[in-house]
Amino acid sequence: MQMDKPSSRVDSPFLFRYYGSIRLRLVEVVALDCIFCKIAQGSIPSNKIFENDKVVAFYDIQPAAPVHALIIPRKHIESMNDVQEEDWEDIAEIHRVAQKLAKDLGVAETGYRLVNNCGKDSGQVVFHFHFHLLGGSKLGPANSQE
Repeated sequence: MQMDKPSSRVDSPFLFRYYGSIRLRLVEVVALDCIFCKIAQGSIPSNKIFENDKVVAFYDIQPAAPVHALIIPRKHIESMNDVQEEDWEDIAEIHRVAQKLAKDLGVAETGYRLVNNCGKDSGQVVFHFHFHLLGGSKLGPANSQE
């Protein structure tokens, strides 16, 4: 089988190489203007409470509850709509970390909320896939209209 001459083009956030109709992802590209990418890399300070090779968690600087942590993948994914097949392992790791943090932060027994906003109408402000872990007090309705 003969392969077509490769061509490259950028499809944010990855560099792909195309061989005819076959698309190969070559390089993950960090979004240079993404504050969460910078936090994950350590180039912007944050109050980190967990990190491993896939996930970083840190306290929200504008907490909406006594306990308000953000859990992000190190890999730049803009929103739930952009999750690819190869990302599901990272998404599962986020949930494992959320469970661990809820215990560590003392909200597992009393209750907590794990929230992912997807798109501007949901309230997503930073376009790097993330979850909010909220707890530490009785939380109000999740569907309040602003």
